[in-house]
Amino acid sequence: MERIPEKDWKTARSMFDGLLDLAFERIVDKASGIINDDDADSRDKYHKLRNTLRDEGKLLSSMFDDFKRSAAIMQISLWKHHGLLTDDQFAQFTPETRGGINSMLGIWR
Repeated sequence: MERIPEKDWKTARSMFDGLLDLAFERIVDKASGIINDDDADSRDKYHKLRNTLRDEGKLLSSMFDDFKRSAAIMQISLWKHHGLLTDDQFAQFTPETRGGINSMLGIWR
C-alpha cells in the first residue's frame, strides 16, 4: 500500500499535533527523571540526558518529520509501536489502513 485513503489521511492529520505533544511530554518526563535521580552524579546525569535527547530526537524525527500521505503508513505504525496511538484512535482507520499498519508492526516483532 503506497498511499492511505483520503479519509485515513485526514484522520491521521487530525491526530498529529496531539500525538506530537504526547511524545514531547514523554521526553520531558524522561529528562526530568534523569535530572532528579538522586543516585547519579552530575556527569552521569548529563551523559544520560544527552544520550536520551539524541535518541528520542531521532525517534521523533522518524515519527513526525516530513509527514506526507505516501509515508503515512510507516509513521502511523511507529505511533502505534511506540504506544502513542490508542486502540480507540487506531480503530478510526479503515480496515485497509489498519491491515497495512499491522503488517508493519509484524515486521518489528
